[in-house]
Amino acid sequence: MRTPILFLIAVVLFVTLASAQPITYYVQGTYSDGGTFNGSFNYDAAANKYSAVNIVTTPGTVRTAGALYLFVCGQDVATCTGVAPDATGYLNLTSTAADQTGLPAMSLFFTPSLSPPSPFASTSGSLFSLEANCSNSACAAPAGPSRSTDTGTIGSSETLEQYLFFGS
Repeated sequence: MRTPILFLIAVVLFVTLASAQPITYYVQGTYSDGGTFNGSFNYDAAANKYSAVNIVTTPGTVRTAGALYLFVCGQDVATCTGVAPDATGYLNLTSTAADQTGLPAMSLFFTPSLSPPSPFASTSGSLFSLEANCSNSACAAPAGPSRSTDTGTIGSSETLEQYLFFGS
């Protein structure tokens, strides 16, 4: 009788620890102009905070230069007052420049929202992305040239090993 109780306590502990860990999400897609994007970011649902953002875009026919996105507008960049990131489906990425005017920015809209997945499970969904330049210093709206996705996906994969060894 004692073994099942200990096992139940261990499972509850692992589930609790699992829900407190940031989850890594992977994104990829193709823009309407032939360019692509791919990369990853971490999302901590308990703190509603993004980290370790690393998404790369490649050139296409409309936007002829790719970009590297590492920073979250409204979270990592105080002067960026565009739409704040949240788990319900929106993430805006930009640079750390105080004046964002004319600089590249990328918006990600994902479905379903980034609610914590079931422990030890993979999640996936669809993704829409817009890449454009910032229209003003606060990057409150997009300006041309802009492109949007033809296809995009978002997913995460959490394994039992990560929880057992408390790594990520």
